[in-house]
Amino acid sequence: MKKKVHREPLTSDVIFNGKLKKSIVIVILRDTYFPESEPPHSCFMLKSRETGKILSEMMQLHILELGKYQWEEKEAEELNPLEVLSAYMSCSGDPEREAYVERLLGTGDEVIAMADKELKKVSEDGRLSAYRMSKEMYQIDQAIRMRTAKEQGIEQGRIKGRLEVAKKMKARGMSVEEIAELTGLSPQEIENL
Repeated sequence: MKKKVHREPLTSDVIFNGKLKKSIVIVILRDTYFPESEPPHSCFMLKSRETGKILSEMMQLHILELGKYQWEEKEAEELNPLEVLSAYMSCSGDPEREAYVERLLGTGDEVIAMADKELKKVSEDGRLSAYRMSKEMYQIDQAIRMRTAKEQGIEQGRIKGRLEVAKKMKARGMSVEEIAELTGLSPQEIENL
């Protein structure tokens, strides 16, 4: 006889047992991805394909399509926070729009200040990365040169050793052909000894 087991319905609290902290991923797209009819901010969560039941609000994917915000015709001070972000992302790095970016930074928007700080850090990291890469390439080049020099030195030592052995064989009266066969030297090299 099988024992009946009472099971609790699966909810996000049961599945994650209160151990999972809320996880939000934000994707900021400079242009547009979804059709124009969709809002510029979309939020996605895990849900059942069959029932449409949301598994949990603990995991969310937010997509901001900055290309859907209309900021081009407005002054920096007239923009809402997402328009400011869109303008900043579109204009930063463009020398012709440098003054506009400064005005955007001057709006006092905390998000733009953080974005500017991160952009500067990433740019600086890029230079440091390039420096580190060039240093590593130099070290690799030096290692290859040392290895090549060592290999050349070993080969020269082998040749010198064979020449010494050939000299001794020649002194004992062995024929040039025999010496060439045993040492791998050419007859010309043996005769020049």
